[in-house]
Amino acid sequence: MKHTIFIALILCLTLAFQLEDSAALEVDKDVVLAITFDEGKGDVAKDLSPHGNDGTLQKKAKREKGKFGQAIRLDGTNQVEVENDDSLSLHKSDFTIGVWLYFEEDPPKGNRGSAGFTLLGHDEGGGSTNKWIWWYSGNGIDFHINTAGGAGVAWVDSEPWDPKLKQWYQMVLTKEGRKYTYYLDGKPFGRVDDNVAIPEEIDHALNIGWSEGPFFFNGMLDEVLIVKRALSADEVETHFDGGLKGFLAVHPHGKISTTWGNLKAGASN
Repeated sequence: MKHTIFIALILCLTLAFQLEDSAALEVDKDVVLAITFDEGKGDVAKDLSPHGNDGTLQKKAKREKGKFGQAIRLDGTNQVEVENDDSLSLHKSDFTIGVWLYFEEDPPKGNRGSAGFTLLGHDEGGGSTNKWIWWYSGNGIDFHINTAGGAGVAWVDSEPWDPKLKQWYQMVLTKEGRKYTYYLDGKPFGRVDDNVAIPEEIDHALNIGWSEGPFFFNGMLDEVLIVKRALSADEVETHFDGGLKGFLAVHPHGKISTTWGNLKAGASN
């Protein structure tokens, strides 16, 4: 009798964990990229979003201790490549892009666009090609949009910013309608109105830490996030307080809450 009860208990616990895991993996579909770099080893950087936009470490990019768990260290010659996918197209939607960054050398100052340290870039190359690039260019963080043939060009700038070396910062940009809002370490850091459309099709991989030809990042990047809606100020602060662990553990739009352990377990399968 005791043996039968024990088996029944084990079966109930197994079912409970399976149900919990299935709920845990129900990440909001608006999250299209969520990379922590916490795999420990290997060339694949797992995407925890429902879209499976895994990154691939290029040119001996490596992991080191980051702001939360591990981060990707880039030396100015390498990057993480995310294969192009329709889910990464931002031309029709509001959106949020976020990252934690750590500079190893001073980013270039001066004329924006002539040099830059790229955080994320989705572009077909230099000049008048389809692209968006999020980078430190000029005297702060800039979101650059270009449509082939010069149909639309925009430079959406943060407030002027001179970051200290070897210090972690959170940077987030949200777009709601034509309103762009920057956040630095969870607090608003500049607002810009601009209605230039992001190109409908960008025929190239999305890269973390690189764009075009020479615009590599030198330092570390962590907790990379793209969401196809504008996060609220409270959600941005959640990303600041707990990284992706904090953000993904609370589902937007009132969905079932989950645990970080289950998300990580699902990502490693």
